[in-house]
Amino acid sequence: MLAPLQQIWRYFPAQVVALAMQLFALLLWARLLPLGEIGRLTLVVAVQEILFALTLMGWSQYMLRFGARHEIGAFRQTEQGVLAGSTLLQALLTLLALPLVLGADRSGALNATVIGFVITRSLAVYLSERARADDDALAYTCLQALFPALALLLSVIAITKIAPTAQSVLLAMTVAYGAGLIFVGVRSRSRRVLAWPDYHILRSGIVFGLPVTLAALAASVAINAPRFMVEQQLGIAAAGLFAVFFGLGLRVASGVVMLVSAGAYPLAARKMEAGGTDAGHQQLAKNIAVLAMILFPAVAGFIAVAPSFALLFLPEAFQEMARTLLPLAALFGLLRYARSHSTDQVFLLHGHSEVSMRLSILELMLITGLSATGIAFWGIGGAFVGAVCAALICGVISVVIARWRFGFVFPVSPVLRCALAACGMLLALQFVPTAQTLPAFLLTIAVGALIYGVCLTLACLPMLALSTLQSLWRRGEVW
Repeated sequence: MLAPLQQIWRYFPAQVVALAMQLFALLLWARLLPLGEIGRLTLVVAVQEILFALTLMGWSQYMLRFGARHEIGAFRQTEQGVLAGSTLLQALLTLLALPLVLGADRSGALNATVIGFVITRSLAVYLSERARADDDALAYTCLQALFPALALLLSVIAITKIAPTAQSVLLAMTVAYGAGLIFVGVRSRSRRVLAWPDYHILRSGIVFGLPVTLAALAASVAINAPRFMVEQQLGIAAAGLFAVFFGLGLRVASGVVMLVSAGAYPLAARKMEAGGTDAGHQQLAKNIAVLAMILFPAVAGFIAVAPSFALLFLPEAFQEMARTLLPLAALFGLLRYARSHSTDQVFLLHGHSEVSMRLSILELMLITGLSATGIAFWGIGGAFVGAVCAALICGVISVVIARWRFGFVFPVSPVLRCALAACGMLLALQFVPTAQTLPAFLLTIAVGALIYGVCLTLACLPMLALSTLQSLWRRGEVW
């Protein structure tokens, strides 16, 4: 377990700062922007995520999994062609999507701003993934933490000095991500000469990446579908309200997951390349155990302090609904991202990305159907309930497929111990009064961490005792 922990530490600063920036951004938008502008902003971000999944996710996963197999010059040459083509495609598709997302009353400046945001953020995300594949922690940290922090700062300035609109925020973020791209280009110190992509690399990337692209597209649409359904059925202001709760819950889960996966998945891929299936499976099982140890208490703790969090950090208009919706959003994030960064990675390690594609399509169908039904009966809360149910079903299916088709043994024992410890902490924190001040809130978090540590120790005692007895038995010290 030491190897994944070492990798986690290398990428830890980037993930902590990135998670903090994402949470701060949502909280600032909730206080500084009208609900309608929050809705527009989050819908544009959803479009960017969907277009990234469509145009670059497949190549990104191919680069992470198989990039090391190719000669660096030929691979970079092919990469340039892929990035150039994806940029043009994103610009075109953004123009086509804008009337559906923002309506017909749009200015040319808004169109240009949205296109610039989509392109620069997509390239920044891809280059951070390439830095991860190259084990370049500095570049990854800058792209994931430093320039998003700059984007947040510029966004606040734009809101206060220009106008409290989605366009102002998008413009500020475009400038920050553009600065990140310039930084990576200068730091690489390599001359970019346009040339034809390598046919064999491109063909391999398409064969591997097409199912990944379809899977990522379905997954991205599935995650963002409730946003669009709320907007269509309940209006743009309701979409803004939904976006704040949904975004906070997802960011907590995804940020914690990336603490592990940022360094751990490339390590599993390298182990599989060097040592075969068993080595890759063993490393992935260790990664999942570490993931459970960090993710479960983080989400359980967030659920426990959700009332205090809403009271201290959200506007009064959000606080009542936050008590119910924040825990549901965090639970959806846990189920969704735990699956995609655990058993779904088995399919990618084996090069069977079509399994992820089919599972993502199933998830999209379930989330769409269940969320639409939930909205019809329970409004915004129903969208969350439908998403949670769909994520739970797909998570179970993913574990079953990984075991019976690929022989991956899920680390049930360590995951179960972490889950029990997290539940014990969650139950104990129900007896702690709602924090009214920031010091009390921080104290509650510290108490929760202490309780989790005690519960995890108690959950591990039977295993430790058995291991000790076995060791003594082998040495003949137990009669």
